Amino acid sequence: MSGLGIGSGLAFLVAGAFAVLYLLLSAFAQALESLSVLRRRSLAEERPERFGRLLSPSSWRVARVAVRLTAQGAVLGGLLSVGGALAAVGAPEPWLVAALAILLGWFLIETAVVRWVTKRGPDDVLLDFSWLTPVVVLAARPLTPFLSRLLTPEAEVDAPPAEKEGSEKEAEVRALLDVAREEGLLEKHEEELVSRAVDFGDRTVGEVMTPRPDMTVCPADTPFEEVVDLFVRTKYTRIPLVDGDVDKPVGVVHVKDVFATVRSGSPPATAAPLARDVLFAPESQTVGTLLADFRRRRQHLAIVVDEYGAVTGLVTLEDLVEELVGEVADEHEEEQDPIVPLPDGGYSVAGRVRLSEIASLFGVTFHRTESDTVAGLLSERLGHIPRPGETTPDAGLLFHVEEADRRRVARVKVTRAPVPAGAEAPA
Repeated sequence: MSGLGIGSGLAFLVAGAFAVLYLLLSAFAQALESLSVLRRRSLAEERPERFGRLLSPSSWRVARVAVRLTAQGAVLGGLLSVGGALAAVGAPEPWLVAALAILLGWFLIETAVVRWVTKRGPDDVLLDFSWLTPVVVLAARPLTPFLSRLLTPEAEVDAPPAEKEGSEKEAEVRALLDVAREEGLLEKHEEELVSRAVDFGDRTVGEVMTPRPDMTVCPADTPFEEVVDLFVRTKYTRIPLVDGDVDKPVGVVHVKDVFATVRSGSPPATAAPLARDVLFAPESQTVGTLLADFRRRRQHLAIVVDEYGAVTGLVTLEDLVEELVGEVADEHEEEQDPIVPLPDGGYSVAGRVRLSEIASLFGVTFHRTESDTVAGLLSERLGHIPRPGETTPDAGLLFHVEEADRRRVARVKVTRAPVPAGAEAPA
């Protein structure tokens, strides 16, 4: 009996050791998983000898899974030890009791670990347990080839080296942007600019082009005097030249060539002699690639075509720049006050006017919106870029779109919504 007592006592001691091991590994894994991208990089740079390998982007994913697997091994070891000890002393249903005991212990340890790591901070926990790092790296080494393949997305594995590197960098930038947003490191406009830059390369020409119905073109046989009038009226610097209809572009006419010809005193009879070479771009081409083509070919305008060669629109260098920095007003656009009072008590406001200004003017509060501007609110409520003439209510106000194009809302009329009969008008 004494032998059984000594054996069972030793088994319980072993189970306790497994519990301590699980506690340490669980805290280490929780800290790894909770560490922000910025802090992970900072620790790797501050303590390269201790955390350099562990916190690199590829090793970090493998290490946290390897630690969790090792911790689960400690749970299994504890279960076998407790179950064996209970069976040795003749306890009824020893394995069921052992499983319940281990489950309860696991729950208590996990709860305590999460609270402790959250309170102390994951980076401090990693520093406290930095002595575990060599053990973790050593334990993860046999699993590294398998886990690296398992934890890498299939598309990333099969991608060419250059594409894989690009996707990794983009994912890293997006992660850094998320962290910077959460920690308040970027102003609103800075966050928007970085986000636009990250998304820029993924957008296609078809998403940013001026659609075919909105194109301004000039037939090649147009008399020269009418060409001059067209440039004066539209205030464009470049206009596509076509042979009869839009599907037959033959070049681009530049306003500089038109007025240079006027100055020479010997203008041509039609627009045809003024044609420059035209650049064609498929709808599916990315804006980043087109920007490179613009730079290489020294062009500022491209005709957009579909897979069958039919013209679907045009895109300019200005369109691409606006995808990065937002709307850029032309020099000839008349400056208008962002907020103009109206005789009926309403206001005509620019789409960029902030909701806080509208709230102050009317004494209202906007709820359930993530937008900061009038244009953003309308796009959020309507589910698309608002069109002229559309109206939507919000916060006791009516927003009527007065001016808009395919990319932005220019002017909106804001008035108080009519008060239903019998209802009390807002103060």
